[in-house]
Amino acid sequence: MKQTLTTLAKLTGKAILIGSLATLTACGGCGSDNNQGNNATPNNTANNTNTAPNTTTQCPDGSADCPCKAGDMCNTGLVCDTGKCVGMTASGLKVSSPDARACELLIEEGTTKVLNATGKDGTKVAFKRRAPNVAVSFMSTTDAEIATGSVSLSSNGDPSGFVIKSAECFGADGAKLESVEVTLD
Repeated sequence: MKQTLTTLAKLTGKAILIGSLATLTACGGCGSDNNQGNNATPNNTANNTNTAPNTTTQCPDGSADCPCKAGDMCNTGLVCDTGKCVGMTASGLKVSSPDARACELLIEEGTTKVLNATGKDGTKVAFKRRAPNVAVSFMSTTDAEIATGSVSLSSNGDPSGFVIKSAECFGADGAKLESVEVTLD
């Protein structure tokens, strides 16, 4: 019986070894780049006889309905909207209180996107867009009222396509002012 088990073990070992060798042989290049040493001839394009004229028109970066220039810049009168230069509409803001020195707005976009906000005449503006909401903060850099039109919103269409959801304004002492409205001019 002992001799039979020993013979069986030897035969099983040989079967496992033979099976392993067969698997390795069948696999060939398993686990390596099967394209190594492939000397396939590349496509011959030297005799390409396609002589059709190029009918595509150039669209210069920064131009209307063309890709934006580097840094999301466009030619004068255009703004970069999702990688494409589009015409813009400027809308000034009006603050109802002459005591306001700073305001924060939350704008909700509808059919029109607010693409930028800028300030002039001593008004500093910060702008953050996370569609469909836009946050705009602005303040007077001097102790003067925020003049009508000193904050301008640039949009890709009719300003009726977005709404000022909320507005808070603050006086020179930093205290919140009650009943102040910010509207489109």
